[in-house]
Amino acid sequence: MLVTKEKFPKAIHWNENLINDFVNKNKTKKIGKVVWSNDDSIISEQISFALENNVDVILSEILPTELPKILANDFIDFFRDKFIFVPPYVPSLDLPESKTDDN
Repeated sequence: MLVTKEKFPKAIHWNENLINDFVNKNKTKKIGKVVWSNDDSIISEQISFALENNVDVILSEILPTELPKILANDFIDFFRDKFIFVPPYVPSLDLPESKTDDN
């Protein structure tokens, strides 16, 4: 079950099928999300929400080394214990074949 707030930022560069598949394959787990924001307090709020809801897993586009310096140690420890990094999804580009001198 995905646990989040409507007001939290949406991940722009995630493959939604991957996220939905993960949630569907882990129906017995509470799953939180932490999405990047320029506002450190929003990142903190997302982790606080995950902690309050005692999630089993945090899907995150943020690595522990990228967390805001303002976070309390218990937030950082909780995040490190629960996070799974979800890298950005960039669909492959259909590029024209390159021409060589032989063509």
